[in-house]
Amino acid sequence: MARRKKIESEENITPAKAETTSATEEIQAESEEQASKSAPTKDTKRKKKAQDDLPPIDQSLLLIPIGDEGQKERKIEKKTPNGSEKPAARSKNLPTISGTRQVQKSTVPLDFPAIEKKNLAKTLLLLLIFAAVIVASVLIFVFRPSDYDERTHSVNFFYAPEREVTVIAVDGRTRGEVSGEVSHYAYNGSGKICAAIVGGDLYVIEGKQIEKVAVGVQDFVLSANGKVLAWRSTENVLYYDTLKDKNSPSPITTTATVPHYALSPDGKEMFYTYAATDTALLYAGIYSCTDSAPYIQSPTGIYPIAVANKCKYLYYTDDSGALYMMIGKTGEKIPCGKEPELSSIIFNRDYSQLIFRNGTETRIFAKGEQIRLPGISSTDHLLFMPNQRAAIRPLRVGAQYLVDDFFDQYYLLYTGSGIKLVYLEKKKSQAIIGDVSYVDGPETVTVTDKAVFFLSTSKEESTSRTKLFRCPNGKIAEEQLAWDVTAFCANVDGSRILYTDVQGALYSRKIGSTSQRLCDSIVIESLCVTAQDAFYFYQSEGVLMVSDNGEAPRLIQEDVGEFFVDAQTLYYATGQDESGVGTVYAVHRNRRKVREIAQHVIGMS
Repeated sequence: MARRKKIESEENITPAKAETTSATEEIQAESEEQASKSAPTKDTKRKKKAQDDLPPIDQSLLLIPIGDEGQKERKIEKKTPNGSEKPAARSKNLPTISGTRQVQKSTVPLDFPAIEKKNLAKTLLLLLIFAAVIVASVLIFVFRPSDYDERTHSVNFFYAPEREVTVIAVDGRTRGEVSGEVSHYAYNGSGKICAAIVGGDLYVIEGKQIEKVAVGVQDFVLSANGKVLAWRSTENVLYYDTLKDKNSPSPITTTATVPHYALSPDGKEMFYTYAATDTALLYAGIYSCTDSAPYIQSPTGIYPIAVANKCKYLYYTDDSGALYMMIGKTGEKIPCGKEPELSSIIFNRDYSQLIFRNGTETRIFAKGEQIRLPGISSTDHLLFMPNQRAAIRPLRVGAQYLVDDFFDQYYLLYTGSGIKLVYLEKKKSQAIIGDVSYVDGPETVTVTDKAVFFLSTSKEESTSRTKLFRCPNGKIAEEQLAWDVTAFCANVDGSRILYTDVQGALYSRKIGSTSQRLCDSIVIESLCVTAQDAFYFYQSEGVLMVSDNGEAPRLIQEDVGEFFVDAQTLYYATGQDESGVGTVYAVHRNRRKVREIAQHVIGMS
């Protein structure tokens, strides 16, 4: 207690000095030691004098002796602002003391305040949520069901008559040659897989691989996904073949005397016809990998046209030629038309919708129900105008358009007064038709992702002028882009268009901008575009040019006999004789590198 009273009675010791730790003493000692080692400059003298003027520090406040018995720390009390005395808590920054010897202070770990930890955790959580949203959006975009399937690959055949072989090119590269000439070929939706009968044998081409599947084949069907083949041999044996399966193809029937068979889009069901061995009757059968084959009550007199996945819908004609649809789940038989024009039949991607002409009348069915077309007479008919990127697969009867829906689409309505572009929507079991404009013909209409473009020649003016119009996709209000137009070609998404005027000059127009003149004249009917937005045309006879998405044209070749584009590839031939035999070259994805495909071949395939 005597020691405490002495500390409190000294007037030159303030409360702040009472809280001074041994760390202060260390710093002061180090400063004095450095000052003593350095040269006695004026600054150091002034600093030393200032330090000497400081009041002395009572060492008894910093070093507290510890007794031998208790090894207890003495607590230093300090006065609070109100004058009361409280025991001062030992500072965390004080050095550890053992006996009467001072131990060096260790570095205290940095500890974030609780509020900073909370903010950091919240920030990390927000970043994780943001990253998860981005990843989910990308996955949804990549794997979303698209409105249509686009053919982005191409397989092409060039026959060499002197050697009697067919050269096969895939995406602008020569992949091999096989004996004989092509009689029939078919793609899957993307065009990556192609099946073809060459010289009477069946081949499957995919990428670099050319595989002979069977010999002596009459005809075949390839599923839309390209995974399954069905074919008839010259002995009328019908085979079912899963291409990725290494096992031998399965014979389904040995009496497939007529080519009436169809595969579902996924290839897991086959709807076919076979003949009875003891009579001349033809029967319909269903082969299914999923055990979803429905029961056919009257299997005779049925000629298959198409079948949906899991036999949800089956389409066929009977002996009279009438068209029917059967609901696989219930076996319900729905008459579609007594006088179908078979070549006009088109299906959508999953075979749930059907459009065809029955006599002079257009009929549309969706999921087993006929859709009424108000305002269209029996003599009017509709022609579907798909997006130019949508793949089309010819079937044994009709065609399959690889689009999701036949509604919310553009059509041409043929009437007694002309050809009209219309937009078709559906409300319950009735179509809603919106008029856009009269057009000059189907070849003057192009549907893209962003808009539909068309030509319309005014008949009301004293001097008829052909005008180019644009209508945003899904709308019926058009805007005029140019006049005195003879031809046009839009890129794949509709963001840019090239067109020619009556003088033959070529113009480029980016939507939202003004037109730019590219060249003074071209061969008008030669203008075309690839899936990579490369516009090709003849500037003059034999002079092949390209405009990269509407930019300034550049020369490809000067002595071109003929050319065509397929998906993302340009093919052209040079040095052709009177029979069309010459050398074929290819440019893929609008690259500047030109590849030679083959010599002494017929240029076009």
